Amino acid sequence: MQAAPQSSDDYDEASRMDYAEKAYRTFRDFRSDFASIDRDFGFSSDVSEATQDFFQRGAEDFALGNYNSGITGQIYRQKFTDLRPEFVEEVKDKCVGYTFGGNLSSLVDDSQTINELLHAYHSYIMNNESILQKVPVVDQKGNDYGYSITLRGDESPLSRQVFDALLTDLDVGDTDIIGADEHVMMMVRDRGHALTISAEPDQSKADQIWVEYNIPKLCNVEMIKSLPGLSGYTDNGARGGFFADRNELGTKVADFIGQVPTDDDMSKPGGALYGRF
Repeated sequence: MQAAPQSSDDYDEASRMDYAEKAYRTFRDFRSDFASIDRDFGFSSDVSEATQDFFQRGAEDFALGNYNSGITGQIYRQKFTDLRPEFVEEVKDKCVGYTFGGNLSSLVDDSQTINELLHAYHSYIMNNESILQKVPVVDQKGNDYGYSITLRGDESPLSRQVFDALLTDLDVGDTDIIGADEHVMMMVRDRGHALTISAEPDQSKADQIWVEYNIPKLCNVEMIKSLPGLSGYTDNGARGGFFADRNELGTKVADFIGQVPTDDDMSKPGGALYGRF
């Protein structure tokens, strides 16, 4: 956002050249941020090399042949902010928990902007059960179906509330709840294959929590359509979000999980297998 051009940056050729130089330095400086992520998560050399190639390719694009009016906005969009719909779909297809997909280096190779690169990293991390399950355990309980519900990270009133609200009779596979200050992240196996949920306080209303969800597998489209706050769905999954009162977050999340279809719902009306057998 700080790299966004102002109207004065597009005033004349000299101001456009100054903006291009400033934007180049900002673009280049992002490399150290992603290098830190590589180190912190212990990513393979393939990821680091692919990310280095991304920045090398991007740096070459700052060798401009002209500085015509509008070039500042073009630089900002093409190097920083654009997020192509087809790239979003590729990420959704490859970044799914409890699968063998999610090759981060290939997603980095396909990234064209900082925003796309960040989206690839973020989606890979948030949908990788191996990464989430390395977060230290705070509490754990078994459910009636033989799976574990685990609270990890920082125990906060919000993360504890969600953990306590997931009763043992809730039909879910292994479930991980990660607390980080007032942020809560979750992966729930066997609901939409590997449902992910994030929750954080709304900036304008302290008593409201914004809950976002991503469902990678459309087991039953009719059930998906009935979910609260659904923003849309494709063959690669569904996304949405809703508000919950702070003191009702756990109940709202548990109720929502119970509405997300499972493989058993695929043979019901609206399911992917309905009427085939």
